[in-house]
Amino acid sequence: MVNIFSRGIVKSNKIFHEATSFMRVLPDFLIIGNSFCCKTLFYDHMVQHPLILKNLREETAFWGGHFDNGLSWYRSNFPTKLHKKIVEFVHRENAHVGETINIPIRNIPERIDKILSKPKIIVILRNPIERAFVRYLADVRAGLEERSFEDALEIPKPKSEILKKMKMNEIKGVDENASLYITGSIYYYDLKRWSEFFPIDQMLFVTSEDLLNQPLETTNKALEFLGLESLKTIKKIGKNWEENAEKMNLSTREKLKDIFEPHDQELFNFIGKKFDWK
Repeated sequence: MVNIFSRGIVKSNKIFHEATSFMRVLPDFLIIGNSFCCKTLFYDHMVQHPLILKNLREETAFWGGHFDNGLSWYRSNFPTKLHKKIVEFVHRENAHVGETINIPIRNIPERIDKILSKPKIIVILRNPIERAFVRYLADVRAGLEERSFEDALEIPKPKSEILKKMKMNEIKGVDENASLYITGSIYYYDLKRWSEFFPIDQMLFVTSEDLLNQPLETTNKALEFLGLESLKTIKKIGKNWEENAEKMNLSTREKLKDIFEPHDQELFNFIGKKFDWK
């Protein structure tokens, strides 16, 4: 009975949001990166600021798989204009609305450029070696992967029909059938495509490592980018299961270092910034 009641509340809430979509705002900033680059954690830190309004969904997936749902559905995920005005009246400053977005899908930047009005873009990237391994560990935890990490790198599974429809970027020097643990951790080609619509020198770049090790300082850097005052404290969100996860073999780490290093250098040259990825 409780579950039925809860589902009813959720469904009613969604119906209300869609019915009032015309009264809702669109995002003015985006947190972009690949999966397991800590986008959600970053968003959860940022919405602790009173002038960052929280959404119905932190990541709508509208620009990729839900684009056919239409703009009204997309708007239904965000706060109302009235709520935004009330917050701004109380704090005497502009409030902001954002969402997180995965970067690999090809047509996302073009779609965003046609609909959103010059959103500020915050890019969060993770050491590609760590990102590949954590992605693998998450698949193991979810029961989607039974092989060793080494076998998963050498003998990738066939890409699903969904991934084929997403039209992931071709990566120079990497076989199109290479493991997604590898291709999903090469960022240069995705960001190069984004730069066709949004100037790379106007984006803010941060790393997952900085967010995990210096959450307050990294969050405040993003808030300053939006023109907001800094937070004095950050409330810790959830538990980090990665801390107790198995460790990568050193020989595998060295192999991945050789694979990623030229792509990382290409990335650093492109964005004009180097990260301390070891």
